[in-house]
Amino acid sequence: DNDRRRILEDELKSEEEQLGIVRNSISQEQQNPQLIAAVRVAQQTADPSAAQLAEFRANIDRASGRIRGLQATAAEHEKNIEALRKELGALKP
Repeated sequence: DNDRRRILEDELKSEEEQLGIVRNSISQEQQNPQLIAAVRVAQQTADPSAAQLAEFRANIDRASGRIRGLQATAAEHEKNIEALRKELGALKP
């Protein structure tokens, strides 16, 4: 049981570290200058052409797609952490 506990604790620590890295990446991506610039240009352009709208949408979609991917990865780490904590809680002390 001690070996199993140690393995689970190591896995938990690793998942928590990975979650921290992913959350940091999400924060950085949300502050991405390219995303901010794309949103600003889209907001400030009066009567944009169809080509401009397509470009704005593509730039914003590209950045938001990266954010959604990172959020999915974070959710997976959170799920793993919850499962590991549950498993650790079920072990006899």
